[in-house]
Amino acid sequence: MIISLLYFFQRQGTKVVGFAFGPIMLIWFATITVLGVSGILRKPEILAAINPSHAVAFFAANGWKGRPFLGEHRHL
Repeated sequence: MIISLLYFFQRQGTKVVGFAFGPIMLIWFATITVLGVSGILRKPEILAAINPSHAVAFFAANGWKGRPFLGEHRHL
């Protein structure tokens, strides 16, 4: 539905699109922020997931063959 509204307003120009969707996007990003921060406050140990030593240990155990598990699908 949102994409249909976007195409409808697109004919009016970028000013109208920005005016219509700017507040929606602001609410969207604010919601994501509040949910993310509340999740971190409930379980702060989730921040350990961004520790780069996990990647080092993963590649030490799997070598470059572990690349597809991280989203890399090209072959060397």
